[in-house]
Amino acid sequence: SIKGWALNSKGIKSVEAFIDNTSYGTIKYGVPRADVNKVYPGYPSGDNSGFDGTIDISSLSNGNKTLKIVITGNDGTTQTVSRTINVKKVALEARSCLDVPSSNATVTTDSLLIKGWALNSKGIKSVEAFIDNVSYGTIKYGTRRTDVNKVYPGYSTGDNCGFEGSIDISSLSNGNKTLKIVITGNNGTIQTISRVITVKKSLKEIKYNIEEPSIAYAPNGELIIQGWAISMAGIKSVSVSVDGKSYGEISYGLTRSDVKNVYPNYPDSDKSGFKGIIDLSSLSDGNKQVVITIIGKDDAQVTIAKSINKVTLTSRNTLDSPASNSNITDGKITVSGWALSEAGTKEVRVSVDGKKLGTATINLSRTDVYNVYPYYNNKNAGYKGTFDVSSLGTGIKTLVVEIEDKAGNVQTVTRKFTYGAKKVIYIDPGHDYGGDMGAVRVINGVTYDETTLNIEVAEYLRTELINKGYEVIMARRIGERPTSNNYRENLWNRINAANNANADFYISIHQNASTTTSANGVEAYYSSVKPDSLNDITYKLNTSKAVAASISSGIASALSMTNRGTKDDEFMVVKYTNMPAVLVECGFISNESDAKKISNATNQKKIASVIADSIHNALK
Repeated sequence: SIKGWALNSKGIKSVEAFIDNTSYGTIKYGVPRADVNKVYPGYPSGDNSGFDGTIDISSLSNGNKTLKIVITGNDGTTQTVSRTINVKKVALEARSCLDVPSSNATVTTDSLLIKGWALNSKGIKSVEAFIDNVSYGTIKYGTRRTDVNKVYPGYSTGDNCGFEGSIDISSLSNGNKTLKIVITGNNGTIQTISRVITVKKSLKEIKYNIEEPSIAYAPNGELIIQGWAISMAGIKSVSVSVDGKSYGEISYGLTRSDVKNVYPNYPDSDKSGFKGIIDLSSLSDGNKQVVITIIGKDDAQVTIAKSINKVTLTSRNTLDSPASNSNITDGKITVSGWALSEAGTKEVRVSVDGKKLGTATINLSRTDVYNVYPYYNNKNAGYKGTFDVSSLGTGIKTLVVEIEDKAGNVQTVTRKFTYGAKKVIYIDPGHDYGGDMGAVRVINGVTYDETTLNIEVAEYLRTELINKGYEVIMARRIGERPTSNNYRENLWNRINAANNANADFYISIHQNASTTTSANGVEAYYSSVKPDSLNDITYKLNTSKAVAASISSGIASALSMTNRGTKDDEFMVVKYTNMPAVLVECGFISNESDAKKISNATNQKKIASVIADSIHNALK
């Protein structure tokens, strides 16, 4: 380690270390030295005049050496500091210690923990365990041992010099054994630690695995018990009891080559399987305590308790689609759901008003159903089919789904739905490019054009409604530039078009504007005035009010805007239309915050989604 300081009126260029006139590289310069600056103020590098670094002298022989520090200034001048040092490196001897097991330790299990540490100046290559001169494999080296490093510093593996691991001694007989730990260094040197231990196992461990029951259920009272068990002493019996009642022994000695492959040293491991079927049909449904008892030939014993639920498998099903009282408009009906029975599904037949439409595809994946009813052991309980109903007359229809299982049992599901043509939505992107121009505002150099913003929202709305199955009529499309002599002509054209099309809903898209820049928020309008063409305004009024409220609150929530609510007004498009009609002012283009929101494409999609959902919820 080399540390000091240097000053030069022109600054320091480098600090280089030499030993016996051989360069050992430069030393980092620029270390803070406020103490030097206080004594020698005025130098350009005063506060950071320190140098500090370490050089590698591992190749140096012991003895006196001349250390020379050459300091070169930015002006080319040099300063030299010389010093005699004595190199006296001490060789690091190999060291080791076995912490566990201790001398004369008694071992009663089939696993022996080995733990200790080892050091070598060149590092450790391996740690191997021997018992009575038979290798039991290597022990993992490299565990954290900062305590050792504090006592014996300087070794390359100091902080991580520990070794620790467990070896399997299940095949060892009882008695005194010689444990030997052989530690080999990277340089080939060997350290050996020997220790006498006493193996004293009173009973042989029984290894086992219970494979069945794999689920905590006993469907229809049939409980399958299956698995394997091994012991160095051999297995005497496997027996079963349920809620304290013995059901006797089950068959042991079934072929299990897989167990033999893993435990080749165990007697009869290739014939270690057991299996039995316990009849619980006489028991009531509910939770039961199953106890499996495995006894070894040395009378060692293990008991395994499992809670199971005895259940009776009744047939069950759910019709997911179509929903009750749904409206089918496109000539096709999709029927989907799931069915469970003990025998399994054979066929799903579909008919409408007594007319057979065909069969649905069965055995479709339904893991959600399996998670709720795992005791049926059926992950493919789903069914689905799409059928042509275009030849049916319009009106309310009765769907019948017959689910037959492989035992001939039939579950029947009925559901009402309405079949009819698509409902029509008339979208009025407010204003045009002639006598009915929309408002325009310029805020901080950005132009907000209502006529353009209206059509942008309308196009997103058109897509939303088509995706929901509606027929959509647009007063104008993006890119079109219709004109009119005045606003009344434009509005009557749109009103008449919607009325003539017998549209089911009229939606007019607008953006608000005010002379007051603080005005902000969303609002929606409807009309309580009955047009001459209608005998009764009740349906139109109630539906318009509900949709207007849903749109206003929905947009306000989605865009974090002020909800100005709904208003009853005599705007022509909501007054003279024969169908429910709403005019929505999505926000104020005269308010900078509103204008930024309603001109953003992502927000326009949110506005369209709210409007589409509000209309759909009212008409479905």
